[in-house]
Amino acid sequence: AITAREAVETGATLYRGGVLGRSAAAEGQFWALESPLNPGYAKRYGVPDRNTLFNFIEYGTLKPGSRFITRPAPGGTAIETVVNPNGVHISGFNTP
Repeated sequence: AITAREAVETGATLYRGGVLGRSAAAEGQFWALESPLNPGYAKRYGVPDRNTLFNFIEYGTLKPGSRFITRPAPGGTAIETVVNPNGVHISGFNTP
């Protein structure tokens, strides 16, 4: 978690996947340091199978001064980043 925190603080790209009309977008609070399109992502981040049919991927960096924590993802093995709503500057939004 400390290594992830340092990465986030120094501008690492954060990622989220979601479903249009159902998932939070820029106001989302739970972010990963890897793309949701990576093999094994759902298992590492504890995402239930029913929630893996992403139709958008967004990514960005932590906004200056935004508060955040890094922690083990519930139900997974990866470290996730949790920010306050709108704490990430979105640099890309794609529909795979």
